[in-house]
Amino acid sequence: MEEIGKFIKIWLGPVKKKCTPKLYIVGGAVRDCILRRKISDIDIVCKNAKKAANIIGRDKNRAVVFFGKKAKAFCYRIVDKNDSSLFIDIAEMSGNTISDDLKCRDFTINAMAVSVDFNANSYEILDPLNGKQDIEDKIIRVCRSDAFISDPLRILRAFRFASETGFSIDIETKKLAAENVDLITSVSYERITSELFKILNTKNCAKNINELNRMGIWETIFYRELFFEKERLIVKQDSCAEKKSTEILKNCENIINNLYLLFYPWHKNIKKILLEGNNLPLLKLTALLYDLRKNHKSSFLFLKDDMQVFQIDLKIGKLMKLSRRDLGFLKVLINGRCEVKSLFISENNTKNLIKFSGKFKNTMVCLIIIEIAEIIAKTDLDFCLEHLQKNREINLLTEYVKKYFNEIRAVVNKESIITGRDLIRIGIKPGFHMGTILKKMRELQDFGIITDKAEAVNFVRENEKKYLWGNS
Repeated sequence: MEEIGKFIKIWLGPVKKKCTPKLYIVGGAVRDCILRRKISDIDIVCKNAKKAANIIGRDKNRAVVFFGKKAKAFCYRIVDKNDSSLFIDIAEMSGNTISDDLKCRDFTINAMAVSVDFNANSYEILDPLNGKQDIEDKIIRVCRSDAFISDPLRILRAFRFASETGFSIDIETKKLAAENVDLITSVSYERITSELFKILNTKNCAKNINELNRMGIWETIFYRELFFEKERLIVKQDSCAEKKSTEILKNCENIINNLYLLFYPWHKNIKKILLEGNNLPLLKLTALLYDLRKNHKSSFLFLKDDMQVFQIDLKIGKLMKLSRRDLGFLKVLINGRCEVKSLFISENNTKNLIKFSGKFKNTMVCLIIIEIAEIIAKTDLDFCLEHLQKNREINLLTEYVKKYFNEIRAVVNKESIITGRDLIRIGIKPGFHMGTILKKMRELQDFGIITDKAEAVNFVRENEKKYLWGNS
Protein backbone atom coordinates (compact mmCIF):
# COMPACT_ATOMS: atom_id res chain seq x y z
CA MET A 1 0.00 0.00 0.00
CA GLU A 2 3.05 2.27 -0.20
CA GLU A 3 1.96 3.78 -3.53
CA ILE A 4 -1.48 4.63 -2.12
CA GLY A 5 0.18 6.28 0.88
CA LYS A 6 2.29 8.45 -1.45
CA PHE A 7 -0.76 9.37 -3.48
CA ILE A 8 -2.69 10.47 -0.36
CA LYS A 9 0.16 12.77 0.73
CA ILE A 10 0.63 14.34 -2.71
CA TRP A 11 -2.98 14.76 -3.83
CA LEU A 12 -4.98 14.92 -0.62
CA GLY A 13 -2.51 16.04 2.06
CA PRO A 14 -2.89 19.79 1.38
CA VAL A 15 -6.67 19.61 1.91
CA LYS A 16 -6.83 17.35 4.97
CA LYS A 17 -7.71 20.22 7.33
CA LYS A 18 -10.59 21.37 5.17
CA CYS A 19 -14.11 20.06 5.54
CA THR A 20 -14.27 17.11 3.13
CA PRO A 21 -16.52 14.05 3.10
CA LYS A 22 -15.04 10.68 4.07
CA LEU A 23 -12.99 9.49 1.09
CA TYR A 24 -12.37 5.92 -0.06
CA ILE A 25 -9.89 4.75 -2.69
CA VAL A 26 -11.58 1.93 -4.59
CA GLY A 27 -11.26 -0.51 -7.44
CA GLY A 28 -8.25 -0.96 -9.68
CA ALA A 29 -5.77 0.95 -7.53
CA VAL A 30 -6.37 -1.39 -4.57
CA ARG A 31 -6.32 -4.46 -6.81
CA ASP A 32 -3.04 -3.42 -8.46
CA CYS A 33 -1.43 -2.72 -5.10
CA ILE A 34 -2.20 -6.28 -4.00
CA LEU A 35 -0.88 -7.60 -7.32
CA ARG A 36 2.18 -5.34 -6.95
CA ARG A 37 1.48 -3.75 -10.30
CA LYS A 38 1.98 -0.11 -11.15
CA ILE A 39 -1.13 1.95 -10.40
CA SER A 40 -2.41 3.47 -13.63
CA ASP A 41 -5.31 5.50 -12.24
CA ILE A 42 -6.95 6.40 -8.94
CA ASP A 43 -10.71 6.19 -8.31
CA ILE A 44 -12.27 7.71 -5.19
CA VAL A 45 -15.85 7.46 -3.93
CA CYS A 46 -17.53 9.51 -1.25
CA LYS A 47 -20.75 11.22 -0.27
CA ASN A 48 -21.16 14.61 -1.93
CA ALA A 49 -18.51 13.99 -4.58
CA LYS A 50 -19.02 17.43 -6.09
CA LYS A 51 -18.01 19.15 -2.86
CA ALA A 52 -14.94 16.94 -2.44
CA ALA A 53 -13.88 17.50 -6.05
CA ASN A 54 -14.15 21.27 -5.73
CA ILE A 55 -12.14 21.34 -2.49
CA ILE A 56 -9.35 19.19 -3.95
CA GLY A 57 -9.53 21.00 -7.29
CA ARG A 58 -8.99 24.43 -5.68
CA ASP A 59 -5.64 23.29 -4.30
CA LYS A 60 -2.60 24.09 -6.46
CA ASN A 61 -3.17 24.27 -10.19
CA ARG A 62 -5.89 21.72 -10.84
CA ALA A 63 -8.98 21.64 -13.03
CA VAL A 64 -12.25 19.85 -12.25
CA VAL A 65 -14.13 18.26 -15.14
CA PHE A 66 -17.60 16.71 -14.80
CA PHE A 67 -18.29 13.74 -17.06
CA GLY A 68 -20.03 10.36 -17.34
CA LYS A 69 -17.25 7.83 -16.90
CA LYS A 70 -19.50 4.78 -17.03
CA ALA A 71 -23.09 4.00 -17.92
CA LYS A 72 -25.45 5.69 -15.44
CA ALA A 73 -22.47 6.79 -13.30
CA PHE A 74 -21.20 10.34 -13.17
CA CYS A 75 -17.94 11.50 -11.68
CA TYR A 76 -15.55 14.41 -11.45
CA ARG A 77 -12.06 14.26 -12.87
CA ILE A 78 -9.42 16.41 -11.22
CA VAL A 79 -6.55 17.11 -13.61
CA ASP A 80 -3.16 18.66 -12.96
CA LYS A 81 -3.02 21.62 -15.37
CA ASN A 82 0.74 21.27 -15.71
CA ASP A 83 0.51 17.60 -16.66
CA SER A 84 -2.81 16.32 -18.03
CA SER A 85 -1.66 12.71 -17.62
CA LEU A 86 -1.92 13.18 -13.83
CA PHE A 87 -5.53 12.96 -12.63
CA ILE A 88 -7.91 11.36 -10.16
CA ASP A 89 -11.60 10.51 -10.48
CA ILE A 90 -14.12 11.15 -7.70
CA ALA A 91 -17.56 9.53 -7.95
CA GLU A 92 -20.68 9.66 -5.81
CA MET A 93 -20.95 6.68 -3.48
CA SER A 94 -23.63 4.13 -4.42
CA GLY A 95 -25.86 3.29 -1.44
CA ASN A 96 -25.49 4.52 2.11
CA THR A 97 -22.18 2.87 3.00
CA ILE A 98 -18.92 1.93 1.33
CA SER A 99 -19.98 -1.72 1.65
CA ASP A 100 -23.13 -0.96 -0.37
CA ASP A 101 -20.98 0.74 -3.01
CA LEU A 102 -18.52 -2.15 -3.31
CA LYS A 103 -21.34 -4.68 -3.72
CA CYS A 104 -22.56 -2.73 -6.76
CA ARG A 105 -19.23 -3.08 -8.59
CA ASP A 106 -18.36 -5.44 -11.43
CA PHE A 107 -15.96 -8.08 -10.09
CA THR A 108 -14.81 -9.03 -6.61
CA ILE A 109 -11.18 -8.24 -7.46
CA ASN A 110 -12.32 -4.63 -8.06
CA ALA A 111 -14.66 -4.50 -5.03
CA MET A 112 -12.14 -3.50 -2.38
CA ALA A 113 -11.49 -0.12 -0.80
CA VAL A 114 -9.02 1.74 1.38
CA SER A 115 -10.30 4.44 3.74
CA VAL A 116 -8.32 7.67 3.39
CA ASP A 117 -6.72 8.36 6.77
CA PHE A 118 -4.21 11.21 6.80
CA ASN A 119 -2.64 10.05 10.07
CA ALA A 120 -2.33 6.35 9.26
CA ASN A 121 0.99 4.60 8.69
CA SER A 122 -0.73 1.52 7.27
CA TYR A 123 -4.01 1.06 5.47
CA GLU A 124 -6.66 -1.57 6.10
CA ILE A 125 -8.37 -3.03 3.05
CA LEU A 126 -12.17 -3.10 3.19
CA ASP A 127 -13.11 -6.34 1.44
CA PRO A 128 -16.77 -7.38 1.96
CA LEU A 129 -16.81 -9.80 -1.02
CA ASN A 130 -13.48 -11.56 -0.43
CA GLY A 131 -11.81 -10.03 -3.47
CA LYS A 132 -8.36 -10.50 -1.94
CA GLN A 133 -8.96 -14.24 -1.71
CA ASP A 134 -10.10 -14.32 -5.35
CA ILE A 135 -6.85 -12.57 -6.30
CA GLU A 136 -4.89 -15.22 -4.42
CA ASP A 137 -6.94 -17.94 -6.14
CA LYS A 138 -6.59 -16.13 -9.51
CA ILE A 139 -10.33 -16.05 -10.09
CA ILE A 140 -12.52 -13.41 -11.75
CA ARG A 141 -16.01 -13.46 -10.25
CA VAL A 142 -18.96 -11.08 -10.57
CA CYS A 143 -20.10 -9.28 -7.43
CA ARG A 144 -23.75 -10.21 -8.01
CA SER A 145 -25.89 -12.20 -10.42
CA ASP A 146 -27.29 -9.15 -12.28
CA ALA A 147 -23.84 -7.61 -12.94
CA PHE A 148 -24.04 -8.16 -16.70
CA ILE A 149 -27.64 -6.96 -16.88
CA SER A 150 -26.62 -3.75 -15.12
CA ASP A 151 -23.82 -3.15 -17.63
CA PRO A 152 -23.40 -5.73 -20.47
CA LEU A 153 -19.97 -4.31 -21.34
CA ARG A 154 -18.76 -6.15 -18.25
CA ILE A 155 -18.83 -9.31 -20.37
CA LEU A 156 -15.90 -7.96 -22.37
CA ARG A 157 -14.31 -6.52 -19.23
CA ALA A 158 -14.26 -9.98 -17.62
CA PHE A 159 -12.24 -11.37 -20.49
CA ARG A 160 -10.04 -8.28 -20.56
CA PHE A 161 -9.11 -8.75 -16.90
CA ALA A 162 -8.51 -12.45 -17.60
CA SER A 163 -6.12 -11.52 -20.42
CA GLU A 164 -4.33 -8.87 -18.36
CA THR A 165 -3.88 -10.95 -15.21
CA GLY A 166 -3.80 -14.52 -16.48
CA PHE A 167 -6.69 -15.32 -14.10
CA SER A 168 -9.51 -17.76 -14.87
CA ILE A 169 -13.12 -16.66 -15.08
CA ASP A 170 -15.35 -18.32 -12.50
CA ILE A 171 -17.64 -20.97 -14.04
CA GLU A 172 -20.85 -19.30 -12.84
CA THR A 173 -19.60 -15.92 -14.06
CA LYS A 174 -18.87 -17.39 -17.49
CA LYS A 175 -22.33 -18.97 -17.56
CA LEU A 176 -23.98 -15.64 -16.71
CA ALA A 177 -21.97 -13.93 -19.45
CA ALA A 178 -23.16 -16.47 -22.04
CA GLU A 179 -26.79 -16.10 -20.93
CA ASN A 180 -26.65 -12.31 -21.27
CA VAL A 181 -24.43 -11.95 -24.35
CA ASP A 182 -27.29 -10.58 -26.49
CA LEU A 183 -27.57 -7.57 -24.16
CA ILE A 184 -24.28 -6.22 -25.51
CA THR A 185 -26.21 -4.79 -28.46
CA SER A 186 -27.45 -2.08 -26.04
CA VAL A 187 -23.87 -0.86 -25.49
CA SER A 188 -22.46 1.89 -27.72
CA TYR A 189 -19.89 0.83 -30.31
CA GLU A 190 -17.42 3.37 -28.88
CA ARG A 191 -17.40 1.57 -25.52
CA ILE A 192 -17.24 -1.86 -27.17
CA THR A 193 -14.29 -0.83 -29.34
CA SER A 194 -12.42 0.67 -26.39
CA GLU A 195 -12.81 -2.54 -24.37
CA LEU A 196 -12.03 -4.80 -27.33
CA PHE A 197 -8.83 -2.87 -28.05
CA LYS A 198 -7.79 -3.26 -24.41
CA ILE A 199 -8.21 -7.03 -24.77
CA LEU A 200 -6.26 -7.14 -28.04
CA ASN A 201 -3.49 -5.01 -26.53
CA THR A 202 -2.69 -7.72 -23.98
CA LYS A 203 0.09 -10.20 -24.71
CA ASN A 204 -1.97 -13.38 -24.53
CA CYS A 205 -5.59 -12.73 -25.44
CA ALA A 206 -6.15 -15.55 -27.96
CA LYS A 207 -7.50 -18.01 -25.37
CA ASN A 208 -10.06 -15.49 -24.10
CA ILE A 209 -10.97 -14.35 -27.62
CA ASN A 210 -11.69 -18.00 -28.39
CA GLU A 211 -14.02 -18.17 -25.37
CA LEU A 212 -15.82 -15.07 -26.63
CA ASN A 213 -16.15 -16.76 -30.04
CA ARG A 214 -17.85 -19.76 -28.47
CA MET A 215 -20.20 -17.41 -26.68
CA GLY A 216 -21.26 -15.88 -30.01
CA ILE A 217 -19.98 -12.40 -29.21
CA TRP A 218 -18.85 -11.45 -32.74
CA GLU A 219 -22.09 -12.20 -34.53
CA THR A 220 -23.89 -10.37 -31.73
CA ILE A 221 -21.69 -7.29 -32.11
CA PHE A 222 -20.99 -7.27 -35.85
CA TYR A 223 -22.68 -9.92 -37.98
CA ARG A 224 -26.21 -9.28 -36.77
CA GLU A 225 -25.80 -5.68 -37.89
CA LEU A 226 -24.29 -6.76 -41.21
CA PHE A 227 -26.10 -9.97 -42.17
CA PHE A 228 -29.41 -10.13 -40.35
CA GLU A 229 -32.64 -8.95 -41.95
CA LYS A 230 -35.06 -7.94 -39.21
CA GLU A 231 -35.48 -11.08 -37.09
CA ARG A 232 -34.85 -13.62 -39.86
CA LEU A 233 -31.53 -15.42 -39.57
CA ILE A 234 -29.74 -15.49 -42.91
CA VAL A 235 -26.19 -16.34 -41.78
CA LYS A 236 -24.61 -19.76 -41.49
CA GLN A 237 -21.49 -19.84 -39.38
CA ASP A 238 -18.48 -21.95 -40.26
CA SER A 239 -16.99 -23.37 -37.05
CA CYS A 240 -13.83 -24.41 -38.93
CA ALA A 241 -13.32 -20.78 -39.98
CA GLU A 242 -13.71 -19.63 -36.38
CA LYS A 243 -11.18 -22.21 -35.22
CA LYS A 244 -8.73 -21.16 -37.94
CA SER A 245 -9.13 -17.46 -37.15
CA THR A 246 -8.42 -17.90 -33.45
CA GLU A 247 -5.49 -20.16 -34.35
CA ILE A 248 -4.06 -17.42 -36.59
CA LEU A 249 -4.55 -14.91 -33.76
CA LYS A 250 -2.73 -17.21 -31.33
CA ASN A 251 0.14 -17.60 -33.80
CA CYS A 252 0.28 -13.81 -34.27
CA GLU A 253 0.69 -13.42 -30.53
CA ASN A 254 3.43 -16.05 -30.42
CA ILE A 255 5.31 -14.20 -33.17
CA ILE A 256 4.82 -10.77 -31.57
CA ASN A 257 5.89 -12.04 -28.14
CA ASN A 258 9.01 -13.66 -29.66
CA LEU A 259 10.01 -11.24 -32.42
CA TYR A 260 13.72 -11.83 -31.83
CA LEU A 261 13.38 -15.51 -32.84
CA LEU A 262 12.36 -14.68 -36.41
CA PHE A 263 13.53 -11.13 -37.04
CA TYR A 264 16.77 -10.55 -35.08
CA PRO A 265 18.46 -8.01 -35.20
CA TRP A 266 15.44 -5.94 -36.32
CA HIS A 267 12.99 -7.14 -33.63
CA LYS A 268 13.19 -3.88 -31.64
CA ASN A 269 12.36 -1.82 -34.74
CA ILE A 270 9.37 -4.06 -35.42
CA LYS A 271 8.17 -3.79 -31.82
CA LYS A 272 8.30 0.01 -32.12
CA ILE A 273 6.12 -0.15 -35.26
CA LEU A 274 3.58 -2.39 -33.53
CA LEU A 275 3.31 -0.07 -30.54
CA GLU A 276 2.50 3.01 -32.65
CA GLY A 277 -1.08 4.18 -32.06
CA ASN A 278 -3.50 1.23 -32.26
CA ASN A 279 -1.39 -0.79 -34.72
CA LEU A 280 -1.20 -3.82 -32.43
CA PRO A 281 -4.94 -4.29 -31.73
CA LEU A 282 -5.78 -3.53 -35.37
CA LEU A 283 -3.29 -6.15 -36.56
CA LYS A 284 -4.84 -8.73 -34.23
CA LEU A 285 -8.36 -7.70 -35.27
CA THR A 286 -7.44 -8.20 -38.93
CA ALA A 287 -6.04 -11.65 -38.16
CA LEU A 288 -9.18 -12.55 -36.21
CA LEU A 289 -11.79 -11.33 -38.69
CA TYR A 290 -10.05 -12.39 -41.90
CA ASP A 291 -11.40 -15.93 -42.06
CA LEU A 292 -14.43 -15.35 -39.86
CA ARG A 293 -16.13 -13.04 -42.30
CA LYS A 294 -14.59 -14.59 -45.41
CA ASN A 295 -16.23 -17.93 -44.60
CA HIS A 296 -19.61 -16.64 -43.47
CA LYS A 297 -22.24 -17.48 -46.08
CA SER A 298 -25.68 -16.00 -46.42
CA SER A 299 -28.65 -16.49 -48.71
CA PHE A 300 -27.84 -13.26 -50.51
CA LEU A 301 -24.06 -12.91 -50.31
CA PHE A 302 -21.10 -15.24 -50.62
CA LEU A 303 -17.98 -13.57 -49.27
CA LYS A 304 -15.48 -15.12 -51.63
CA ASP A 305 -14.75 -12.04 -53.70
CA ASP A 306 -11.95 -9.83 -52.39
CA MET A 307 -13.87 -6.62 -53.07
CA GLN A 308 -16.89 -7.88 -51.13
CA VAL A 309 -14.60 -8.92 -48.27
CA PHE A 310 -13.02 -5.45 -48.33
CA GLN A 311 -16.43 -3.78 -48.18
CA ILE A 312 -17.54 -5.93 -45.23
CA ASP A 313 -14.36 -5.09 -43.32
CA LEU A 314 -14.93 -1.40 -43.93
CA LYS A 315 -18.48 -1.73 -42.58
CA ILE A 316 -17.08 -3.42 -39.47
CA GLY A 317 -14.51 -0.63 -39.07
CA LYS A 318 -17.19 2.04 -39.39
CA LEU A 319 -19.48 0.23 -36.96
CA MET A 320 -16.63 0.24 -34.46
CA LYS A 321 -16.44 4.04 -34.79
CA LEU A 322 -12.73 3.88 -35.54
CA SER A 323 -10.82 7.12 -35.87
CA ARG A 324 -9.86 8.24 -39.36
CA ARG A 325 -6.28 7.15 -38.73
CA ASP A 326 -7.30 3.69 -37.45
CA LEU A 327 -9.82 3.15 -40.25
CA GLY A 328 -7.12 4.08 -42.77
CA PHE A 329 -4.69 1.62 -41.20
CA LEU A 330 -7.37 -1.11 -41.24
CA LYS A 331 -7.95 -0.46 -44.97
CA VAL A 332 -4.22 -0.90 -45.63
CA LEU A 333 -4.18 -4.18 -43.70
CA ILE A 334 -7.25 -5.47 -45.55
CA ASN A 335 -5.74 -4.65 -48.96
CA GLY A 336 -2.38 -6.05 -47.99
CA ARG A 337 -3.78 -9.40 -46.83
CA CYS A 338 -4.46 -10.19 -50.48
CA GLU A 339 -1.36 -8.56 -51.97
CA VAL A 340 1.18 -10.17 -49.62
CA LYS A 341 0.77 -13.37 -51.66
CA SER A 342 2.64 -11.65 -54.52
CA LEU A 343 5.86 -12.03 -52.53
CA PHE A 344 5.84 -15.76 -53.30
CA ILE A 345 6.09 -15.24 -57.08
CA SER A 346 9.45 -16.74 -58.03
CA GLU A 347 10.14 -14.37 -60.93
CA ASN A 348 11.59 -10.98 -59.96
CA ASN A 349 11.27 -11.52 -56.21
CA THR A 350 13.37 -8.44 -55.39
CA LYS A 351 11.30 -6.30 -57.73
CA ASN A 352 8.08 -7.58 -56.13
CA LEU A 353 9.45 -6.84 -52.66
CA ILE A 354 10.42 -3.28 -53.61
CA LYS A 355 7.00 -2.69 -55.15
CA PHE A 356 5.24 -4.18 -52.12
CA SER A 357 7.42 -2.22 -49.66
CA GLY A 358 6.94 1.02 -51.57
CA LYS A 359 3.18 0.66 -51.27
CA PHE A 360 2.92 -0.47 -47.64
CA LYS A 361 6.15 0.87 -46.04
CA ASN A 362 6.43 -0.23 -42.37
CA THR A 363 2.96 -1.79 -42.50
CA MET A 364 4.44 -4.58 -44.65
CA VAL A 365 5.91 -6.00 -41.44
CA CYS A 366 2.41 -6.32 -39.92
CA LEU A 367 1.16 -8.06 -43.07
CA ILE A 368 4.06 -10.52 -43.07
CA ILE A 369 3.43 -11.35 -39.39
CA ILE A 370 -0.21 -12.24 -40.20
CA GLU A 371 0.89 -14.23 -43.25
CA ILE A 372 3.42 -16.25 -41.24
CA ALA A 373 0.73 -16.85 -38.58
CA GLU A 374 -1.59 -18.21 -41.29
CA ILE A 375 1.12 -20.47 -42.72
CA ILE A 376 1.76 -21.91 -39.24
CA ALA A 377 -2.00 -22.55 -38.86
CA LYS A 378 -2.27 -24.22 -42.27
CA THR A 379 0.75 -26.49 -41.77
CA ASP A 380 0.16 -27.22 -38.05
CA LEU A 381 3.75 -26.27 -37.26
CA ASP A 382 4.92 -26.16 -33.66
CA PHE A 383 6.04 -22.67 -32.74
CA CYS A 384 9.75 -23.21 -32.29
CA LEU A 385 12.63 -21.80 -34.31
CA GLU A 386 13.83 -25.20 -35.54
CA HIS A 387 10.46 -26.09 -37.08
CA LEU A 388 9.79 -22.62 -38.47
CA GLN A 389 13.17 -22.49 -40.21
CA LYS A 390 12.32 -25.68 -42.11
CA ASN A 391 9.36 -23.97 -43.82
CA ARG A 392 10.45 -22.40 -47.11
CA GLU A 393 7.72 -19.74 -47.20
CA ILE A 394 8.35 -18.58 -43.63
CA ASN A 395 12.08 -18.41 -44.30
CA LEU A 396 11.44 -16.35 -47.41
CA LEU A 397 9.18 -13.88 -45.55
CA THR A 398 11.58 -13.42 -42.63
CA GLU A 399 14.43 -12.78 -45.06
CA TYR A 400 12.26 -10.20 -46.83
CA VAL A 401 11.67 -8.36 -43.56
CA LYS A 402 15.41 -8.25 -42.87
CA LYS A 403 16.11 -7.12 -46.42
CA TYR A 404 13.51 -4.39 -46.04
CA PHE A 405 15.23 -2.95 -42.96
CA ASN A 406 18.75 -3.49 -44.33
CA GLU A 407 18.27 -2.04 -47.80
CA ILE A 408 14.82 -1.29 -49.10
CA ARG A 409 13.32 0.94 -46.38
CA ALA A 410 15.88 3.70 -47.06
CA VAL A 411 15.04 3.55 -50.77
CA VAL A 412 11.23 3.65 -50.53
CA ASN A 413 11.29 6.36 -47.85
CA LYS A 414 13.21 8.82 -50.03
CA GLU A 415 11.29 11.83 -51.32
CA SER A 416 9.82 11.42 -54.79
CA ILE A 417 12.03 12.81 -57.53
CA ILE A 418 9.06 14.10 -59.51
CA THR A 419 5.88 15.68 -58.08
CA GLY A 420 2.48 16.77 -59.28
CA ARG A 421 3.74 20.34 -59.66
CA ASP A 422 6.46 19.13 -62.01
CA LEU A 423 3.86 17.37 -64.15
CA ILE A 424 1.62 20.46 -64.25
CA ARG A 425 4.59 22.47 -65.58
CA ILE A 426 4.87 20.11 -68.57
CA GLY A 427 1.15 20.31 -69.32
CA ILE A 428 -0.35 17.31 -67.51
CA LYS A 429 -3.60 18.16 -65.76
CA PRO A 430 -4.42 17.01 -62.19
CA GLY A 431 -6.60 13.93 -62.01
CA PHE A 432 -6.54 10.16 -62.28
CA HIS A 433 -4.08 10.20 -65.21
CA MET A 434 -1.60 12.29 -63.22
CA GLY A 435 -1.95 9.97 -60.23
CA THR A 436 -1.20 6.96 -62.43
CA ILE A 437 1.93 8.66 -63.81
CA LEU A 438 3.18 9.60 -60.35
CA LYS A 439 2.65 6.04 -59.12
CA LYS A 440 4.57 4.62 -62.09
CA MET A 441 7.40 7.13 -61.69
CA ARG A 442 7.67 6.28 -58.01
CA GLU A 443 8.11 2.61 -58.93
CA LEU A 444 10.79 3.45 -61.48
CA GLN A 445 12.57 5.56 -58.88
CA ASP A 446 12.47 2.73 -56.32
CA PHE A 447 13.76 0.27 -58.93
CA GLY A 448 16.68 2.63 -59.63
CA ILE A 449 15.66 3.20 -63.28
CA ILE A 450 15.05 6.92 -62.74
CA THR A 451 17.68 8.74 -60.65
CA ASP A 452 17.11 12.50 -61.07
CA LYS A 453 14.36 15.00 -61.92
CA ALA A 454 15.58 15.86 -65.42
CA GLU A 455 15.65 12.19 -66.33
CA ALA A 456 12.17 11.73 -64.87
CA VAL A 457 10.69 14.68 -66.79
CA ASN A 458 12.22 13.46 -70.07
CA PHE A 459 10.88 9.96 -69.45
CA VAL A 460 7.34 11.31 -68.92
CA ARG A 461 7.53 13.50 -72.07
CA GLU A 462 8.74 10.60 -74.20
CA ASN A 463 6.27 8.01 -72.93
CA GLU A 464 3.15 9.91 -71.87
CA LYS A 465 1.49 9.64 -75.30
CA LYS A 466 2.95 6.27 -76.36
CA TYR A 467 0.85 4.06 -74.11
CA LEU A 468 -1.65 4.14 -71.28
CA TRP A 469 0.32 4.37 -68.05
CA GLY A 470 -2.22 2.30 -66.21
CA ASN A 471 -1.39 -0.70 -68.44
CA SER A 472 2.40 -0.23 -68.49
